[in-house]
Amino acid sequence: MHTIRSVACALLVATAACAGGARADGSAIDGQGRCLAIPAGRYQTGLLFNPDGMQTYYDRARCWQELAVVMRDAQLCARVVQRRSWFLDGSAYSPGACRKRVSEQVRRDIVAATRLQAPQQLRDVAVERDNNGRDFSVRVRTVGGDGMSLRLTLSIVDASGREHLLQSQSQSMTRNPEEVLVFIPADLLARTSGARMDQPVHLRATLEREFASPDDRAVDAHVPEMPLRSSVETEFVPAALQRVVMRP
Repeated sequence: MHTIRSVACALLVATAACAGGARADGSAIDGQGRCLAIPAGRYQTGLLFNPDGMQTYYDRARCWQELAVVMRDAQLCARVVQRRSWFLDGSAYSPGACRKRVSEQVRRDIVAATRLQAPQQLRDVAVERDNNGRDFSVRVRTVGGDGMSLRLTLSIVDASGREHLLQSQSQSMTRNPEEVLVFIPADLLARTSGARMDQPVHLRATLEREFASPDDRAVDAHVPEMPLRSSVETEFVPAALQRVVMRP
């Protein structure tokens, strides 16, 4: 058991869909800014010991190509300019090479998607008095699925149905379903709920898969329909909760 203590497509066509999800968080825009900031004429050359195709290249072209692969966006490959030299090979940074690398990355994403399991789902949630007799512990139990890359969010729901965030943080589970014990200070619960300790409090727990990087989102774009989010709720009166005896 974990205890948390806190104060508080055709391949090239498919790339467009993947890149669309990645653009939503601004990472593509930031990346384009970095590439545009590189002087167009700056280059590397004389790299005789580099692999074939990488002996000379423009720094900006390399930036655009790497961004195209990260974003799975073959349209960015049009901005890759190959540097040509009599004796050095720069063909690894070119529009054609760029599109090939994007396609290869999308193929890897599709393979990874076939291996991805549905995340663990919430089974139930309960609130207990903490062993210190003052604060509270939220016990969350899960069932089935993959326990990695998850975010657990606890919220207080008021009479109008509006959520008030109590705690939200990344929470990796083990391979087998288990339970998580979340420590909640009494003053945090009181501030968040806005209710007296002798009044009912409605708690909602949500567990969902996190997509922290463009790679995560790109793989998810090829995953068959599966539940990525689950919620459970409970109602309790804080003052009525009894202290739970510490288990050996």
